[in-house]
Amino acid sequence: MLAGQDISFAQSIVISLSGMAIVMLELVLLALVIIALSRIIAKFEKKDTPQKAVAPAPAQVVTAIHDENDDELAAVMVAVCEESKIPLNEIVFKNIQKL
Repeated sequence: MLAGQDISFAQSIVISLSGMAIVMLELVLLALVIIALSRIIAKFEKKDTPQKAVAPAPAQVVTAIHDENDDELAAVMVAVCEESKIPLNEIVFKNIQKL
């Protein structure tokens, strides 16, 4: 294509900018395809999964766990709440055992 040809500085800038523009347009197109596919998949997942009944939150959280390692137990409780996306006031810990 340009093998053996001399190009000016202005032509090299135009070639570089057109190359970058093509790459950016491809990235935008790829992002739009990913968004469209995720919405299509989300619609199918909503139809397949039945609605789960939400249990009422307990009025008061009472934990019967008392140990000398209260800081470790608190860290475990917070980690479980973060991973399960359940607020701390809606979950009851009855027993935590070391494995």
